[in-house]
Amino acid sequence: MVNILCRPSLFQRRGSLYKNYSQRLSQLSARPSMTDDGQLFHQLATQARAAYEEDKDQSELFWDIVWMLSYRGDRETLEATLPLTRGDVFERKFAAAILGPFAPRVALEIDDIIRTPRRFASEQIIDVLLEMLVSETNEAVLGALVSSLGQYQELDIRIPAAIGQFLQYPNIDIRWSLAVGLARYDTPETTRMLIVLSSDRDASVRQWATFGLASLSQENSPEVRAALLARLKDKKTETRIEAIEGLALRRDLRVVPAVKQEFDDSANAPWKPTRYLPSERLMEALGSMANDPVFGSERAQVQGIIAHCQAYIGSQQQLVCGSPA
Repeated sequence: MVNILCRPSLFQRRGSLYKNYSQRLSQLSARPSMTDDGQLFHQLATQARAAYEEDKDQSELFWDIVWMLSYRGDRETLEATLPLTRGDVFERKFAAAILGPFAPRVALEIDDIIRTPRRFASEQIIDVLLEMLVSETNEAVLGALVSSLGQYQELDIRIPAAIGQFLQYPNIDIRWSLAVGLARYDTPETTRMLIVLSSDRDASVRQWATFGLASLSQENSPEVRAALLARLKDKKTETRIEAIEGLALRRDLRVVPAVKQEFDDSANAPWKPTRYLPSERLMEALGSMANDPVFGSERAQVQGIIAHCQAYIGSQQQLVCGSPA
């Protein structure tokens, strides 16, 4: 197993951030372990129901069947799925989960947020999911709907307006799905919602919301910078680093002491390397600040933190990859 410190930068360049977002989603998405041998839809639905009734969301078989049917992405599967959207709780959840990533597997594998392929019946699917959301009251089905609408559909301004009602919803999984989904949009309203979610009581919700604000949003308002500044004290390392990069990209000098504190050899056991390095993107942002006359005498401070980061990267890579012979 190759240690990540011997690989390229942990984070992608800014021009590849939307692809990075898509890659993060793909890492979260299941891939069915069962083979699609052309089993009939109703047979698979019966198996999925039995598995779900036994183990609910923890059932691997249930999710294997969901993903396998989603990968079919054809008219026959769609026509078999749509009637279930008006069925019992299991049927509604099953249908909502299938319709989220509904597309042939090849389309899902090439999908990214820069160039989203037009999926089969995508407008019809969005209309159906939004219609379900209006009247749904069951929490398990709501979770599937928010996830399917937020993570997998083509950008549609109706979606953030519809799922935004769950901003303060008690269920953590629903708020997490909301943070992931909103990160794809860059509007004043979605930014406002991400700011709220960036201070969520759940660490995973905070991290995704902070990533959306820091790296996907183009907004550079005092409100966004204040939200990122607040996350510099987050308990989760990944969230702090997201906030650091977001502030650096916005050329906010308050990032300098945060960088020094986060990437500090003295804070780590000398025999135990950290998992995180200053990213190439962060170093480029700091370099831009150091070379900009607008920062005046403070350029020296930024140059000093760049040197600090370079030394930190060198010491960590030597620790992990070994000294040259």
